[in-house]
Amino acid sequence: LFAGTRGLLDHVAVKRVNQVERAILDNFRSQQKELLATIRQEEKLTDATEKRLHDALFRFISKYEGSEGEDNLTIALADQVEHLMHTTG
Repeated sequence: LFAGTRGLLDHVAVKRVNQVERAILDNFRSQQKELLATIRQEEKLTDATEKRLHDALFRFISKYEGSEGEDNLTIALADQVEHLMHTTG
Protein backbone atom coordinates (compact mmCIF):
# COMPACT_ATOMS: atom_id res chain seq x y z
CA LEU A 1 0.00 0.00 0.00
CA PHE A 2 2.79 2.41 0.94
CA ALA A 3 4.66 1.72 -2.31
CA GLY A 4 1.55 2.22 -4.42
CA THR A 5 0.41 5.43 -2.80
CA ARG A 6 3.92 6.91 -2.98
CA GLY A 7 4.24 6.24 -6.72
CA LEU A 8 6.96 3.63 -6.32
CA LEU A 9 5.04 1.16 -8.50
CA ASP A 10 4.29 3.63 -11.28
CA HIS A 11 6.94 2.24 -13.60
CA VAL A 12 6.18 -1.42 -12.95
CA ALA A 13 4.08 -3.10 -15.63
CA VAL A 14 0.50 -3.38 -14.44
CA LYS A 15 0.41 -7.11 -15.07
CA ARG A 16 3.44 -7.54 -12.76
CA VAL A 17 2.20 -5.54 -9.76
CA ASN A 18 0.85 -8.61 -7.91
CA GLN A 19 4.13 -10.45 -8.49
CA VAL A 20 6.13 -7.47 -7.25
CA GLU A 21 3.88 -7.12 -4.22
CA ARG A 22 4.52 -10.74 -3.23
CA ALA A 23 8.25 -10.28 -3.83
CA ILE A 24 8.28 -7.15 -1.64
CA LEU A 25 6.59 -9.02 1.21
CA ASP A 26 8.99 -11.96 0.92
CA ASN A 27 11.98 -9.62 0.77
CA PHE A 28 10.91 -7.56 3.74
CA ARG A 29 10.15 -10.65 5.85
CA SER A 30 13.60 -12.06 5.15
CA GLN A 31 15.88 -9.05 4.50
CA GLN A 32 14.22 -6.11 6.25
CA LYS A 33 13.35 -7.66 9.61
CA GLU A 34 14.90 -4.80 11.55
CA LEU A 35 12.89 -2.19 9.65
CA LEU A 36 9.65 -4.14 10.17
CA ALA A 37 10.44 -4.48 13.89
CA THR A 38 11.02 -0.73 14.11
CA ILE A 39 7.66 -0.02 12.48
CA ARG A 40 5.90 -2.43 14.88
CA GLN A 41 7.68 -0.92 17.88
CA GLU A 42 7.00 2.70 16.93
CA GLU A 43 3.38 1.92 15.97
CA LYS A 44 3.59 4.79 13.46
CA LEU A 45 5.90 5.98 10.73
CA THR A 46 8.32 8.57 12.00
CA ASP A 47 10.03 10.68 9.36
CA ALA A 48 13.23 8.67 9.73
CA THR A 49 11.46 5.31 9.48
CA GLU A 50 9.38 6.48 6.53
CA LYS A 51 12.58 7.45 4.72
CA ARG A 52 14.13 4.06 5.46
CA LEU A 53 11.00 2.32 4.21
CA HIS A 54 10.85 4.45 1.07
CA ASP A 55 14.55 3.88 0.31
CA ALA A 56 14.32 0.12 0.85
CA LEU A 57 11.24 -0.14 -1.36
CA PHE A 58 12.77 2.07 -4.04
CA ARG A 59 15.91 -0.07 -4.21
CA PHE A 60 13.92 -3.30 -4.34
CA ILE A 61 11.25 -2.17 -6.82
CA SER A 62 13.79 -0.62 -9.19
CA LYS A 63 14.77 -4.18 -10.14
CA TYR A 64 11.30 -4.64 -11.64
CA GLU A 65 11.12 -1.40 -13.60
CA GLY A 66 11.43 -1.43 -17.35
CA SER A 67 11.16 -5.18 -17.74
CA GLU A 68 7.95 -4.86 -19.72
CA GLY A 69 8.91 -2.02 -22.05
CA GLU A 70 5.65 -1.66 -23.95
CA ASP A 71 3.55 -1.71 -20.78
CA ASN A 72 5.79 0.90 -19.17
CA LEU A 73 5.65 3.06 -22.28
CA THR A 74 1.85 2.83 -22.32
CA ILE A 75 1.66 3.83 -18.68
CA ALA A 76 4.08 6.73 -19.19
CA LEU A 77 2.10 7.98 -22.18
CA ALA A 78 -1.20 7.66 -20.30
CA ASP A 79 0.28 9.65 -17.42
CA GLN A 80 1.40 12.39 -19.80
CA VAL A 81 -2.02 12.54 -21.48
CA GLU A 82 -3.74 12.74 -18.11
CA HIS A 83 -1.39 15.53 -17.02
CA LEU A 84 -2.04 17.45 -20.24
CA MET A 85 -5.80 17.08 -19.83
CA HIS A 86 -5.64 18.57 -16.37
CA THR A 87 -3.34 21.44 -17.33
CA THR A 88 -5.04 22.49 -20.55
CA GLY A 89 -8.63 21.94 -19.35
